[in-house]
Amino acid sequence: MKKEDLIKLVIHQARITKKDATTAVDTVFEAIAEALAMGEEVKISRFGTFKVRKIDSYERKSIRDVNQTIVIPSKLRPSFRPSSSLTNKVNHEDEE
Repeated sequence: MKKEDLIKLVIHQARITKKDATTAVDTVFEAIAEALAMGEEVKISRFGTFKVRKIDSYERKSIRDVNQTIVIPSKLRPSFRPSSSLTNKVNHEDEE
């Protein structure tokens, strides 16, 4: 599913205009991104948790010169942990 498909689904389900649906979808994504940029967790009930994880720096051998070591700097990376409800839905366990 692409963003445009999600917008079409919102149009259909909420019975709103394409402009309003696009604004709604963009607003949700932007709110999640801004919260993560500020270091906050975003918990969505029955869906999952978005948070920022720190990836520590590390060293590895250069591909071009085996005797040279390259330092990969630490960075922040967004991560997502699905809720058990979402996991069950994906595994079709909620239909039993």
